[in-house]
Amino acid sequence: MARVKSKEIDMDQASVTYAKDQIMKVAEQKFGVNRTEAIAAFFDAPAEMTVAEAEQWIQKFKERKAV
Repeated sequence: MARVKSKEIDMDQASVTYAKDQIMKVAEQKFGVNRTEAIAAFFDAPAEMTVAEAEQWIQKFKERKAV
């Protein structure tokens, strides 16, 4: 059985989609937003997304909040 190289694992993890409630928990832990901000940021978000997509949603939310 062949072992998977670390780059391949990273690529697979980048393409994994998570449910919105899981993404909101990640946003609270990784992106420094509280629960209310996470709900507001992902209100119109798709039901499933990758962590990279979630980071983009958070950045857009923070830009709107700053204005």
